[in-house]
Amino acid sequence: MKYAFVGGTRVQAEPKLSGICPSCKSEVISKCGKHVIWHWAHRSRSSCDPWWENETAWHRGWKNRFPAEWQEITHQDPVSRDRHIADVKTSHGVVVEFQRSTIDPVEVTAREQFYKRMVWVIDGTRSELDSSTFNISRGTLREDGLAQLKWWGRSRLFHR
Repeated sequence: MKYAFVGGTRVQAEPKLSGICPSCKSEVISKCGKHVIWHWAHRSRSSCDPWWENETAWHRGWKNRFPAEWQEITHQDPVSRDRHIADVKTSHGVVVEFQRSTIDPVEVTAREQFYKRMVWVIDGTRSELDSSTFNISRGTLREDGLAQLKWWGRSRLFHR
């Protein structure tokens, strides 16, 4: 987690700080080592977002392309009261999720149903052949800047 509340202010992790999780309101501690991205960690994850995953430099880099006020936004379903933390939620309510690791198709569907208006950004460079497979699978760009992806054989990119 990139942000927590310290003294009522949303801040990034710094050494020896404690804060409050913006989603579940439980205590979080700063993790600021030499080999990991500085982040906030729950003392216990049991009461927070079950969709949480470790954040890589790739993931953080993508989040940093968006305004800070759009990053790590808690989204709550008004009926079920379920809460999840979106990687990015734009001012128009579109959620952007960044995914580098394998994710179960059931969870993909659950996230899409929960957020409704969302976009996935998938790391297409994780393995040697991912980039070429992605390029082969991508259709030509339309006037609106979008392209359709088509399944190409037994692509590891799409299998993951």
